[in-house]
Formats: sequence, structure tokens, C-alpha cells
Amino acid sequence: MRSFLIVAAISALTLPAMAQDRATLERDIEKAVDRLYSEKGNESDLARQELTDLGRRAGPRLLQELAGKGGGDRKPNARVRRLICEILGDSRDNSSGVLDALADRLNDTEEFGLSVAAAAAHALGRIADERSIPPLLKALNSKVAESDRWLRHSCIEALGILRAREAAEPILKALEDKGAAELGGYERRHLICADAADAAGLIHLKEAVKPLGKLLSNSEVNPSTKLQVAVHAARALERISGESKGTLVGSDVDIAAGLDAWRKWWNAEETKSNVAEAKTRVAEIAAAVEKFKKAHGKYPAVIGELKTRPVGDEFSNYPPGGYYSGELNDPWGMPYIYNPRGENGAPFDVLSYGRDKKTWGGGDDADIWNHENYKLLRLQKTREAIKQVEDAVAKYKADYAALPKDILDLTKAQVDKTKNGDKPYLAESPKDGFDGPIRYAVAVTKDAPFDVWSLGADRKEGGAGIAADVWNHDLWKAPRIEKTKELLKTLGEAIEKFKKDQERYPDTLEDLRVKPSWAKPTGWPDKGYTTARSSDEFGNPLVYKPSADGKTFDLRSYGADGAEGGAGADADLIFGK
Repeated sequence: MRSFLIVAAISALTLPAMAQDRATLERDIEKAVDRLYSEKGNESDLARQELTDLGRRAGPRLLQELAGKGGGDRKPNARVRRLICEILGDSRDNSSGVLDALADRLNDTEEFGLSVAAAAAHALGRIADERSIPPLLKALNSKVAESDRWLRHSCIEALGILRAREAAEPILKALEDKGAAELGGYERRHLICADAADAAGLIHLKEAVKPLGKLLSNSEVNPSTKLQVAVHAARALERISGESKGTLVGSDVDIAAGLDAWRKWWNAEETKSNVAEAKTRVAEIAAAVEKFKKAHGKYPAVIGELKTRPVGDEFSNYPPGGYYSGELNDPWGMPYIYNPRGENGAPFDVLSYGRDKKTWGGGDDADIWNHENYKLLRLQKTREAIKQVEDAVAKYKADYAALPKDILDLTKAQVDKTKNGDKPYLAESPKDGFDGPIRYAVAVTKDAPFDVWSLGADRKEGGAGIAADVWNHDLWKAPRIEKTKELLKTLGEAIEKFKKDQERYPDTLEDLRVKPSWAKPTGWPDKGYTTARSSDEFGNPLVYKPSADGKTFDLRSYGADGAEGGAGADADLIFGK
């Protein structure tokens, strides 16, 4: 009983002190709110700092003032409303009253330096409560945000912080925004596409990969971060993919190398996507051509007749929408080629010239056709041209008891008019099936009396499929196999050294050259772990795969044919075997 009386007495003495402290706090808050209105910048700034330091305790009074219910006839002007929004954001107070008040201010377009709406959006991003997503999204999609660039910036930034998957559509649209959010005399200036890239990365928007890939070529510097837009895009792609293509922090040299690796990745990904799209379109156009033939008894004369009715009564049953509604240009901006004459082993041809926009090509530059018949036809023409040169060389050797030094000896007029009936051994230098020159050389390949070859559809050394080189013998393959084995050994040892230093295998062969973001901060070799190329001596990319458990890896070449498996010179060459 006595203890109870003592506690009661102490409480009685404490209550007035607590009430007095509360009264003092309220007076301090009131004075600070009054000073927010001061035209003296220093005084207003000190008041803002005091209210920010007080945090949630100042919240109820600030909400009263923001709503114009602070007492008397005084109403907060745009500057004060903006300051209150900023203070509430810094307080991180996520009570319903604060969130609702800031959401209401997203419609407040009056400006002091920047709009009150922009300050409210920034404050909601600072508080980072998911209940703010709907009003922020509504503000971003509003007409106001089209003209209020700072509001647009603040909404995108806040929705990214909130990981708002619902904001995917406007953020994707903002990735194409080339403008900036800027204010006269304001130190920071934000490029909207860089903001959108950051937000897309935070939200992990997989559908943003394509527009982000395109931004990798944007070298414009975002003033607010001093970074290229390309760096913002690469960092977003790193988040979305969960992969590192090289460090994107540190020295300018390291960042440039990381960006270069991401650009190479995007070139490959974009090509893969474009090839898939072109194949789909070619198939759709070919199907439309067949429908045209079925309806009118003949193939269209030109590709445009699939969309526009040709002149003539025979086309009276032409459908209103035509036979094809898709694009007539391929993903690289070139028109699809249509040939109704069937000169390549099929009734008609529909094709795209591919990434290089040129006829033929191999790998990523290969032409895309509506049929495969042309391949055998073109390879047969190549072999016939090689045989033509071989026969001419044999005649020349029989007449002169020596091999011609070059192919010009076979096409020019002969000095000795008695040879070959005073005619050239070849009327002209023959072309292969891909309109490329047939090549001839003497004493180049070991044990071969002479070489006659075509570089295939890509007109480059190496290649697979129709891009593969075609020779008059197989002796050329052996030295390339040996050099490929040496290359595999060099790269395999570099991979092992990488594992020893970094305590894990590289994700890709590119990691041997470009420092990945996860590599140890020190000890990276000046020139990386190798400068060796990652394609074999047949011109085809090497295949590298670390095992799932991280204990081994597979490194191989697919051999002379560039295809998995095979026998003899076409067999796979594997490091360590």
C-alpha cells in the first residue's frame, strides 16, 4: 500500500511537467510553421529543418496548415505547400492522413520553382508506402504530367522505388522519351529515359529489355548522375537478367568495357529477335501468296498485290482486306523480296536479306527464305564452278607442263597461239552459287597440288551450312584442326587461372577479357586473362558452358562443319580430350 502511494505521488508530480513539455513542443511547432512563411530564405530554411527534425510529431500540425485549416485567414501559398510536402516526405510518416494529403496534392499544379504536385510525388517516393501506387500512377498518366516534366520525373522515380509492377506501361513509354525534367537555375536536370531505365530495372520489367537494349547506344550524359543513359540502361538490364557482362562502376575504362560487353550482348539478342520475326513474316507472306494463287489461279505479279487489288475483272472476288495485313519491310527496314518465277527450286521465293541487308551471307547475316530448296541448288552451282576451274587447270598443265600461277592465266589470251585453239581456258572467272568469286592458289595447302575453293554464302573464311567453304579437296582442314586445338588449350588454361583467382568459373568467355561486376576488386590482370579470340579456325564461335555445380566446364569447337557431332574433320574438338 505504501509503495502504491509513493508511485501515485510521483505520477502526480510528473503530470504537470509532461503537460508543460507538450505545450512547449506545440509552441515550437507553431513558431516554426509561422517562420515557413518568412520571405527571408535563411529563416524559412531553419524552420524547415526544425520541422523535419521533429518528424512525425510535427505531422498533424503540418497537415492542418497544408489543408488551409491552421487558423485565421492565412492560406499556404505554393512555396509553403511545397515545403510542407518535402518535410512530410523527409519524415517518412506513412500514416493514412499523410498519404492522403500528399495524394491530394498530386493535382496541385501551382509552382514555386517546381510544382507542388512534383514535390508531393517525390515525398510519396520517400515514404515508399505501397498505398501510394494508385495515385502516383494516375498522376503519371494524367495530362498534367505531359507538361509538368518534373512531376513526370518524380512519379517515375517514386514508382520505381515502390517496385510498382502496375506502372509497366507508362514506364515503357517513358523509355522512349528523349526530353528532360529541368528548371531554370535548378542544379539538377533529369533525363526522363534515364529515370525510366532506373525504374524498369528496380521493377524487373522483362518487357523493357528491348527498349533498354536500344538505349545502350545512347551516350548522352544524364546531368543529375553524370552518367551516360547507356549506363542507366545497362544497370537496369543487369537487374532484370540477373547477369553481369562487366563492371558498371569504377573507372571510366572499366565502365566502357562493361558497356561494350552489354552492347555485344544486345546485338546478339536483337539479331535473334529480328531473325525470329523475319522468319514469321516470310512464312505469313508465303501463305498469303498461296491463298492468292488458290483464289485467282496464278501467283501475284508483285508483292503489293497481296494488299491492293490488281486491275482486271479476274480479280473481282478480291477480299476487302487483301490477303496480308502485316509489314512488307523486314525488321531491318528493308522490303521483303518476292520472286514469282521459281528460279531457286520452288514455285516462288519470299525472302529477307537479313541483318547485313545484302544478298546471301551466313550466320547472323544469312538470308531468310520461305523454303530450303535453294541451298542444294546453290551448292551444286558452286561445285560445278569449282569443277570448271579444275578442268581448266588440267588442260593448262597438259599444254604447258606446269600449273597456272593464278586464275588470270586461265582467262587471258594465250601467248602461245597454238595452245587450246588460241582461246582462253576460261571465258571468264567463274562465280560460285552465291555470286562470289571462285579462288585458286598453288602450293598453299600442304600436299595439295593446287587449291580451288569458294568462301560460301557469307564470302568469309569459315562458316557453317551454306556459309561453309567449299574446296576441291579436304587437305585444308587438318592444319585448322591443329590450330583450333591450340586455341582451346590457351582458353582452357585461362579459364582455370580465372577460377584460381576469382574462386569460380567465368559465366562466359567474354568474362576472361572484361572484368565482371562480381569479380574481386583487386588483382585483375591489366589485359584480362586472355586476348585470344573466341571463334575457332573455321570461323565458328567456340562453345563454353560451366557446369551447374561450378566444379567443371565444357569448352569445345564443333569442327569443320560448324555443327554439333560429326566424324573425322567434322567431329567436335573438346578441351582436355
